Amino acid sequence: MTSMIAQGMKQDVSMDIGKGSSLMEMQEFLQELKKLKARITGSHADGTANENSDYDFYITEKNWKSVVKLFASVDPNFESCICGHVGTRIFPVTIEASMLFKHRKNRVKSVTIEGIEFLTY
Repeated sequence: MTSMIAQGMKQDVSMDIGKGSSLMEMQEFLQELKKLKARITGSHADGTANENSDYDFYITEKNWKSVVKLFASVDPNFESCICGHVGTRIFPVTIEASMLFKHRKNRVKSVTIEGIEFLTY
C-alpha cells in the first residue's frame, strides 16, 4: 500500500514492502537509479498518483545500458516489452524506466521515495 503526503512542491512516498524484497533492497536499487541520473515522471511527477500508480523513471540514452544491467541484477525476469523500456515487479510497486517517456508538465519538483529524492522530468 502506498501513502503520499504532498508538501509544497515535493512529494514524499512510503510503502509497505512485500514478500521477496526488503526495504533495504529497494533503497539500494533506488540509490543506484539515482546515481544513473534517473528522473521521476508520470503520475508521481504531475501529482496525480494513487494507490495503484507505478513509478516511472526517465533515463538518458547515455545511461540506458547501465539501467538495464541494474534491473537484471535485481530481477532476472525483468520486463522489456519494447526497446528502450524496462520494468520490474519484485517490489510492492512496479518500477519502470525508459528513455522514451515524453516530458510532461509537473506539479511537483521532486519526489522522495523511501528517503531517496528524485527530481522530476
